[in-house]
Amino acid sequence: ALSSAIAQNTDLKERLCRIHAESMLLDSAANANSSPDFVKENSEHQNRSLVHQISNESRLSITDSLTEFFDAQEVLLSASSSENEVSDDDSYASDISDNISEDNLSNDIENERQTLDCVPDGIMECHSRRRTRLPAPCPNTSNISLWNILRNNIGKDLSKVSMPVGLNEPLNTLQKLCEELEYSELLDKAAFTPNPFERMVYVAAFAVSAYASSYYRAGSKPFNPVLGETYECISEDKGFHFFSEQVSHHPAISACHAESDNFIFWQDIRWKNKFWGKSIEIVPIGTTHLILPGFKDHYEWNKVTSCIHNILNGQRWIEHYGEI
Repeated sequence: ALSSAIAQNTDLKERLCRIHAESMLLDSAANANSSPDFVKENSEHQNRSLVHQISNESRLSITDSLTEFFDAQEVLLSASSSENEVSDDDSYASDISDNISEDNLSNDIENERQTLDCVPDGIMECHSRRRTRLPAPCPNTSNISLWNILRNNIGKDLSKVSMPVGLNEPLNTLQKLCEELEYSELLDKAAFTPNPFERMVYVAAFAVSAYASSYYRAGSKPFNPVLGETYECISEDKGFHFFSEQVSHHPAISACHAESDNFIFWQDIRWKNKFWGKSIEIVPIGTTHLILPGFKDHYEWNKVTSCIHNILNGQRWIEHYGEI
């Protein structure tokens, strides 16, 4: 019944548009000897009517193609309730037209808002702003104990055990790789430092800065990306373009590349985990590369081992050790 109402509504609109277009053509032919402004106005209106007619014809063809195939059950239902459908077609058509008009109005308002936000002083540019916190508060995970979860699932396949989503951060590993460029201004300073020893100091400080946020985020882990998943970040305030991708699933390998006017940064990394009872050791495998094009310097370094303590119960904390 609903599909037939939509088809009838579309057919009525199509007929009205054709009648309107024909009437406009007749009026324009009768007023051919009128003023040039009037003729120009009528021609523009005819063009809009013809465009609207073509769009309605395309919609009608789509509707016909969708209603061409039907089930036998629908035919029986339509045959048994044909009398009721005649009286209900008008209400269906009015409801559908109201919904279409409301959807179009909401879309127009949303597009207008986006246009106004993206046009400062008549310039077609959009600038993103950095947020200072996440839109949702951090969940309380103090009552979540991995020991209780494992104890209640003794003898089960761990791959089928559901873990609380509160143990994960609201981002994945590809996004977290971009956090290593949070202090990229150190690389910008190194790009304009003529002393090679001072450049090395800036690069070393940048390599260590990647662990700055781990003190407050030891109790949760990012989500694992799927194979082929990508993440792109265009930082307008810091002036770099970052791109990361999950290039392998077994083993899980992530790769990223970032570039700006002052530096080129890329790395590929995978993790090897070791479980020690109450702690888990994360050994990163991979090399990080950095190039300063102004001085043609190429730096390479590896990441240190990270160990998360009290993973079963208690307050979790993280420790980094090793040599870079």
